[in-house]
Amino acid sequence: MIVKRKQLLFYWLIFLIASFAYEKPIIILSSIDRLNPRLFDIASVLAIFLIPFTKKLELNNLIYEKYKQIIIWFGICSTLSILIYTFPLEINGFTVYYYGSYLQELFVLFIAARVISEINSLENIFKIFLWSGLFVFAYSYYEYFYGVAGEVEFAPGKYIIKPEGVIWGPFGNTYFQIATYLPLVFILIFGYASTLKGAKSKIVYGVSALTAWPLLFTGSRTGLGLLVITLLIYLILRFKAYYAGVIILFISIIILFSIEGNKFQTIDRLENMENNSSNSILSRFMIFEEFDLNSYTENGVLVPFFGGGFYVAPTHNNFRIGYGFHNIYIFALEQAGVIGLFLFLSFLTTAYKILKKGLRSFSTDKSSLEYVFIAASLSYLISEIIVGFAGHTFWRGFATNNFNTLRILIVLICFSVYASTNSNSNLYPKETEV
Repeated sequence: MIVKRKQLLFYWLIFLIASFAYEKPIIILSSIDRLNPRLFDIASVLAIFLIPFTKKLELNNLIYEKYKQIIIWFGICSTLSILIYTFPLEINGFTVYYYGSYLQELFVLFIAARVISEINSLENIFKIFLWSGLFVFAYSYYEYFYGVAGEVEFAPGKYIIKPEGVIWGPFGNTYFQIATYLPLVFILIFGYASTLKGAKSKIVYGVSALTAWPLLFTGSRTGLGLLVITLLIYLILRFKAYYAGVIILFISIIILFSIEGNKFQTIDRLENMENNSSNSILSRFMIFEEFDLNSYTENGVLVPFFGGGFYVAPTHNNFRIGYGFHNIYIFALEQAGVIGLFLFLSFLTTAYKILKKGLRSFSTDKSSLEYVFIAASLSYLISEIIVGFAGHTFWRGFATNNFNTLRILIVLICFSVYASTNSNSNLYPKETEV
């Protein structure tokens, strides 16, 4: 049987989305874990062969174009970092690696933007997130009750200590990725449930709850914050007339966590950190006060121009490979200077405006797949913007493997859904629009 062109594109898109639910290496080739291939790398290779089967976009995906500007500037910053800073060769190798990862991501998003311009099957996209959420829950459930704790070998000769009762899921060797992945999948499944009726709706609501369950055992405050804030914003967007109910639900969640907190790793860690004023939630939101240019190479005089060293930026002569300041805005500044921060803010502003316009265009039927998908995506985006002041809710690195690609992909899909039902003149947000 000959697979039709659109079927081929659709199968690739489904495989790409599903690949984010399992980010452990599929084969061990190196003792450096980040170099071992994942399912996402297979999707990237397959994307090369899809090029002849894709069509040029009739209308540029504005979200993609804005993100591409960031990656181009990252390339300039990477080059300047290597040429101007006198970092050791092996350190510069990490700069090349991380920029190469962004180029890989940009290529996959380029193909994805073309594919989703032709394939707008939101029903199937929701379903793949549903099955992905179930898979992560099943994996996490097994890990919680039967998984290995203590010293764990994650690459040849490389070990890490995994605390008892903590869930990392089918991802990396920290809680960072599961903490950012599950809130997004949860809200998409939760929204999908509202479009169904009868027993199907109840079952899918149940699946959304199962998807959120592992977050109680990751130990991540960021994950819990993303979950609660995303859900709160989504309910407000969907049910504006029921603010009281939303507030009651929010308070109920807080009370439940307070009562049962001793049973959950995340709540226990949250309470312990709140008892330490230097690591409380308030102090994390004020962490930008600790940003000190003088701690960077050459007293940070070059940081505002092209950053302090792309994905290796040392502070106090200590190189930080694959991570940096724990604030997504200052992180953009320390990696790519003032221009990098400006491009990032421009991207967020554009994405927010387009998703808001998309919501309005489908607001006559708030139970439609289109409205629900955009509402869920916008809720998660706003939550990222808020929590990003205190946690790492954007960018590659911080042991989140390829999840950043999914963040952008979701917004690309929203733009495509919106573009499919609107004229070109209505697509782009006006500069004065808020």
